[in-house]
Amino acid sequence: MRVSERSRQNTQRDQRMSDNRKPQTDQIPAPAGLGPGVIISPDTLAENRLPPRQVRTRKWPVLDAFGPAEIDLDEWEFEVIGLVESPASFTWEEFKKLPRIQVFADMHCVTRWSRLAGC
Repeated sequence: MRVSERSRQNTQRDQRMSDNRKPQTDQIPAPAGLGPGVIISPDTLAENRLPPRQVRTRKWPVLDAFGPAEIDLDEWEFEVIGLVESPASFTWEEFKKLPRIQVFADMHCVTRWSRLAGC
């Protein structure tokens, strides 16, 4: 892969990451009005969506001090192994071609933060 292609991919990845870090408004996200085919977690329909002792965050916390790791996508591999019927292995290009779904769900971390409709 050429350096310019790698730079373009890194820029696109960084843009996706910065979009995910945009803060949410004070309004609690609700699943109403989502398009067809979106999987809605039943937890998002509860009156109180924060578990005990959790604090709502409106943006994604920084989870590392040194930024995202540099990954050689030509060497990247995802393996499905262990107690599965059909073990499988995917390159990055194969993985990107797998079917996608959209899920409306809350994320709760063991470090006590929650992001509502963050997934």
